[in-house]
Amino acid sequence: MSPSRWLVVSAAIGIALLTAAWRFLTFTGFNNDHYIYLAGAQQMVLGEWPVRDFVDPGWPLMYAVSAFARVLFGRELLVELLVVASAFAIGAGFTLATAARLSGSVIVALLVTLLEVGLNPRSFGYPKLLLYAIAGWVLVWAARRMSHPRVVLLAALTVVAFLFRHDHGLYIGAGSLAVIVFASWRDGAQALVRRPAVFAAAVAAYLLPWAVFVHYHVGLVEYLKPGLEFSRAEAEATVIRSLPWLDRSGGPVATQINWEVWLFYLFHAMPVIALGIAWWRARRGNERWVGESAGVAAIAVMAIVMNLGFIRTPLMARLPDASAPAAMLGAWLIGLAFDVRRLTARRIAIGAAAAGFLLTARAVAVVADVPGELNRAGVLNRRGAMAERIADLNARLSKTRPAGNHVPSRNSEALAPFYDYLDRCSSARDRIVMTGLSPDVFVLANRGFAGGQMAFRPAFYATVSDQQKAIARMQSQSVPFVIIALEEETGFRGALPLVAAYVDEHYDPLAHIAVPGTRGLQILVERGRRAAGLDAATGWPCFLRL
Repeated sequence: MSPSRWLVVSAAIGIALLTAAWRFLTFTGFNNDHYIYLAGAQQMVLGEWPVRDFVDPGWPLMYAVSAFARVLFGRELLVELLVVASAFAIGAGFTLATAARLSGSVIVALLVTLLEVGLNPRSFGYPKLLLYAIAGWVLVWAARRMSHPRVVLLAALTVVAFLFRHDHGLYIGAGSLAVIVFASWRDGAQALVRRPAVFAAAVAAYLLPWAVFVHYHVGLVEYLKPGLEFSRAEAEATVIRSLPWLDRSGGPVATQINWEVWLFYLFHAMPVIALGIAWWRARRGNERWVGESAGVAAIAVMAIVMNLGFIRTPLMARLPDASAPAAMLGAWLIGLAFDVRRLTARRIAIGAAAAGFLLTARAVAVVADVPGELNRAGVLNRRGAMAERIADLNARLSKTRPAGNHVPSRNSEALAPFYDYLDRCSSARDRIVMTGLSPDVFVLANRGFAGGQMAFRPAFYATVSDQQKAIARMQSQSVPFVIIALEEETGFRGALPLVAAYVDEHYDPLAHIAVPGTRGLQILVERGRRAAGLDAATGWPCFLRL
């Protein structure tokens, strides 16, 4: 018997609010990777578009969502946290709703969703919870009564996921195609052929405006090739080269590793097991509701392919990305244990499900350091700690630049005086070049990146054509400053000689910024640029009248 709709809706809203509060209270600043998307968002606020005006490996909606929030509500850090917390909250709500449908129990759904929330994925990973939780709900909904309108909706969801990041479209598209095939199997050969064709046609139609836009500005092949190379380089750096094994050496590190290993094999095993059981139940006509096996099998297919793409090293950071389908499938498997008819077998099944859940809960607590996070949030701390935590976060998040331990990198911390100098002595329309990958520098400086490239580094849009295009863009922009990361200067000059030569020809040294643990940063100023005076605080040329 399925729980009432209002009970599920109430529980989903409750877990969403709890998730939003959890993301707020455990917030420790956006890491440097999150600033990749914020830098792209800032570039859009400045009037530039991905692909047309700056290189984009395939994340247009990631930029657009944050850009839209900034336009509506401003640059304060709280605005981006609201985007992230809202996305995780909605994802948790959809996870619970789907898990309740699959397990037949709101309590089971609540428990598995709490594990998903407790894993606390990194802030920039919010689409991996939001999109896949929504996808799970839509797959189950569509499986109950497949029709052409539902096929078209699945295509729309696939394209939205693709525009957040292209591999999301592949994984959710695989699940969508799977549910169309599985749910159409009982409707005859004609439906089995026509509905996938409608899905493919709808995906193509929805993607056509984007494809035309990309082809017009850079060409589809020219767009896809560097994006694939970038993705390949990223995957190569984090690929799992051998299966993880238990560490028997003892100690906290071994404990952490062993629970990561448990989650690794659990996440990979559950969709395979669920797929097999769903097939067996469909063959026996033993479904609890029409479309159950098709919906579960589709989530399992989606989970299998996304696990292969998402679960890489380090496991502690990557495992949370795959938690939404795992929570849904776990809820279904737990729910099945209570449906076993024979008393002895039911007790064994429920015991196994309970043991698996408790082991997983322990793994989540260790891998995500849930006790530490509860302490940080003020829940397990002294009386009044939560109020102090909220006051501290409110003060930090009301600013446009992070401070203290929320500063994302050593480079940003060292460049703090330079950011203030830019506010006094440069225009908001000016752009900056920064070698290496330091997207936080652009966001904290409140300046766009020049040349259409967020980073000038090996294997990142470094072909002769890419360099020529970057230089042409720089020549059409106001670019008073270049920042050279000296630790990576040799790589920059070796991989991007044309850009390096352009910088050498047009820029002079202005200042050396010491950065602990590195060779520091060299700030260059454009040669021949007329100054309006000197900045009193730094003695550097000021290009605005004070």
